[in-house]
Amino acid sequence: MGIRDERLDRAAEMPHRAFAGDDRLDVRLESEFGRMFFTGKISKPEYEAGVRYANIVLLYLNTTDAPEPYGNDYLDDLWDEECLGRKLSMAAAKQILKGVDPRCSHVVDRVVVYDGPLNHGEMALLRAGLRALAGD
Repeated sequence: MGIRDERLDRAAEMPHRAFAGDDRLDVRLESEFGRMFFTGKISKPEYEAGVRYANIVLLYLNTTDAPEPYGNDYLDDLWDEECLGRKLSMAAAKQILKGVDPRCSHVVDRVVVYDGPLNHGEMALLRAGLRALAGD
């Protein structure tokens, strides 16, 4: 038995991976958001929009005095324009979500950025926010 086969067998024992068949080693299965994509609860454009949004937020958090692991240990290497660009990118994304529904930003942040739970009745808000971020 090869290393990949051993890893597949081990992943098959994990409830959050077992359903994914041959894809059960995919790193996207580590997050609830990724599992939503694999189970068809969100579309590929919605998933990709969420990944882009998370990157925008996390890059912005890297330029602030956010606590670790988002902290600014390397701020000396960033130009003021880059910091401003990150802030403006995040503000633009937040404005898109606010235009859909003021609650969208909280739901999208919790699920996509922080891998928090999706509460009852929030799937419509999540998908509406992701569709707006995708440009649909």
